[in-house]
Amino acid sequence: MKTITLLTSGTRGDVLPYIALGLSLRDAGYDVRVAAPIGFKGLIEPSGLTFTPFEGNPSDLMVNQSEPLTLGRNPLHSVRAT
Repeated sequence: MKTITLLTSGTRGDVLPYIALGLSLRDAGYDVRVAAPIGFKGLIEPSGLTFTPFEGNPSDLMVNQSEPLTLGRNPLHSVRAT
């Protein structure tokens, strides 16, 4: 059986589609694991998919006002950072 790892981060709304995709892939015969920030453990594990946690959430960098590559107050800087 082939294993597929889905990597996701962001908000609950970003992670839920990966759970749905993972369930469909599992139904198609694949072994599926979802790698996501540790905070999503309670959302992913009840689905029955294998949860592989990682520390932090890369999406948090996009809203951190003190970092140079983030969506801050300057719209031009935000577009370049994105």
